[in-house]
Amino acid sequence: DVQVSYEEDLARVTRVITEAVGDLGAAEPWSALLIEEPSVVGIESMTGGSVILRVSAKCIANENYAVQREIRERVKAAFDQHGIVGFAPSPTPPPTRTAPWYPRRAAARSLPHTRRNRARKPRHS
Repeated sequence: DVQVSYEEDLARVTRVITEAVGDLGAAEPWSALLIEEPSVVGIESMTGGSVILRVSAKCIANENYAVQREIRERVKAAFDQHGIVGFAPSPTPPPTRTAPWYPRRAAARSLPHTRRNRARKPRHS
């Protein structure tokens, strides 16, 4: 998965990623490991100020981590070359709701329905 800023042009980003990983199957150490050329599948999710694009590649067993690292290195270099922002957090955090905080003991003393404040019933033996 590749995370980019929400403001980036996704068609341009997809083109840059495709160009960056397109010749991976032709490169010597990787041609023996790949079964299928890497491709950009599409948008995986959108969260906050970012869009996550999924890049998929089929490779032989137990070589997926090496292929993933190479794809990430190539995509990072291509992003740097084309000035694409990987992820930029929003300058202001989203608004949040806050609830008032009541200390447990103070709340127990002030609320009539709590166990502490119930009238004690006489115990019969």
